[in-house]
Amino acid sequence: MKRLSALKYISVSIVIALVMLSMAKRLMLSIDTALQGGVEKTGKLVMIDPGHGGSDPGAVSKNGTKESELNMRVSLYLAEYLMSYGYDVVLTRGTNTDIIGADTGLSTAERKQKIAQSGCDLLVSVHMNIFSDRNVSGAEVLYYSKSVQSFALARAVQNSFVMNLDKNNKRQIKANDDLFVLKSCDAPSVLVECGYISNAIEEAKLVTPEYQRRVAYAICCGITTYFNSDNV
Repeated sequence: MKRLSALKYISVSIVIALVMLSMAKRLMLSIDTALQGGVEKTGKLVMIDPGHGGSDPGAVSKNGTKESELNMRVSLYLAEYLMSYGYDVVLTRGTNTDIIGADTGLSTAERKQKIAQSGCDLLVSVHMNIFSDRNVSGAEVLYYSKSVQSFALARAVQNSFVMNLDKNNKRQIKANDDLFVLKSCDAPSVLVECGYISNAIEEAKLVTPEYQRRVAYAICCGITTYFNSDNV
C-alpha cells in the first residue's frame, strides 16, 4: 500500500509539473507575440506575485490542494491575458518550485526588495483563501488603506469578480495594513483571494483550468477598468 501511495503521489506530481511547464511555454509564446508588435502596448507594467511557492505551499485543503500551485496557475493565465491587452508583465516567480530562480524561495526581505525595485505601475498578489467554516466562499480583494489608488483598484477588481464569477458574491473589499507585499510597493497594489479551498464546491471549481482562466480574466478586466478610470 505504501508503494502504491508513493507511486500515486509521484504520478500526480509529474502531471502537475507537466501542466505548469505547458502553461509557462504558452506564456513565452504570448511574450514573443507582444515583442513582435502583434499587440498595441499600453505602456503599463504590471507585477504579478503568485503567493507562496518553493518550500511554502501556503494553505492546503483537506483534499491536499496546495494554494501555491493554484496561485501559480491563475497568475500564468493572468499574465497571458494582460499581455494580450498590451500590458508589460513581470512575475515574482515563474514556476511553483522557484521564486526568481531560487529553488528555496525568497526571504521576506528579498521579496520586498524585488517588489520595491520593480518599477511597476501596479501590483497584484494572487492567493487562495481557507477558513474553518467550510460554508464560507467567494473571491475578495485586500488593499493598503493608506493608498487611495489601491482602494480604487481593489474596488474595480472586486466588482469584476462579481460580474464575471458570481453575481451573488456579497464579499466586500478589505483594508489590511499588515501585509508586507502591499506595503512594499509604491504603486497601487492589491492582494486577491480568488476563493476558498476549504469550501468543497469552490475548491472543485478552482482546480479546473476553465475556472482558473475565468478568475484570471476577471482580475485582468478589473485592472483594465482601473487604468481606464478617472482615478489614475
